[in-house]
Amino acid sequence: MKTIYGLLLTKGAELGKGLIASNGHLQWPENVLSYLENKFHLLPKDMACLQCTRYQRVLDGTPISFIRIFDGVKAYEQGVIIKQYHHLDAHPELMLFEGHILKNGTVYLKKKEFMAAG
Repeated sequence: MKTIYGLLLTKGAELGKGLIASNGHLQWPENVLSYLENKFHLLPKDMACLQCTRYQRVLDGTPISFIRIFDGVKAYEQGVIIKQYHHLDAHPELMLFEGHILKNGTVYLKKKEFMAAG
């Protein structure tokens, strides 16, 4: 099953290859794909367009990876380049999930709901 995930994610990543930097956000942290599948019932075809970016911090002596998952295809179509975690602050409409990963590999994500101004 992981082979299918890898293949689909590679295909999705190829769509934005020219615009997306190879700074780590194309490499999925361990347990995140299975978390998306189990918690949010996403299928591999649903995850094919997803990209992630991380921000490492130490809180109270514990290393934590903050993670944001966004629609890489939509970013590419809009001409938006997401190179770092904080670049999504300017484009919240692209962000689909946000959360963190503990040192032991435990994943916590919540689905983001974008509210358009108006």
